[in-house]
Amino acid sequence: MLGYEPDEFEPSFEKWKELLHPADVDKSVKEVLAAINELKSFAVEFRLRKKDGSYCWILERGKVAEKDKDGKALRISGSHTDINERKLVEEALRNNENKISSVFRVAPIGIGITSNRTLLELNDYIYKMLGYSSEELIGKSARILYPTQEEYELVGKEKYKQIDLFGTGTVETKWVCKDGRIIDILLSSTPLNLKEIFRRSDIYSA
Repeated sequence: MLGYEPDEFEPSFEKWKELLHPADVDKSVKEVLAAINELKSFAVEFRLRKKDGSYCWILERGKVAEKDKDGKALRISGSHTDINERKLVEEALRNNENKISSVFRVAPIGIGITSNRTLLELNDYIYKMLGYSSEELIGKSARILYPTQEEYELVGKEKYKQIDLFGTGTVETKWVCKDGRIIDILLSSTPLNLKEIFRRSDIYSA
């Protein structure tokens, strides 16, 4: 996993600390020692230095395997799991989330996120377009935006039919502004996770 040959170094606590990424030393050592002193199992994520000088993310799980007559830990057993790929994916997702957040805020169209047609997040453009405040919309059913129950149900049926077939649903509809005006809307919705499409968690533009 780290690129070393068997028996290339002594497998000791001090060597483990030496291989830890400098930014992970204090936190990792504190968590492991606390778990050992309290005779608890533990799971800690940290980076270890590989033979080529790069670092690999590791998930260490362990527990006290042997105690002395006073109940203090003598030996621990555990495992190291390579989680480097997962960590790289998480970092990429965080970077993408930052980019998406910037687009979400400044886009000249209405963008929102719903789950089971409940409004979870809306950008400023939608509030300006409709005249509502976030307190009036967030956490509410999207039904509040439609002039009739029939229109609300029709849009949902057609939108999710298209999503099931094509991955994205686009429907022409009408929304009601806070002042009572009814405006024409072209609504496009795409699931956040196509593998879990049944959960109906969507990002849409209007």
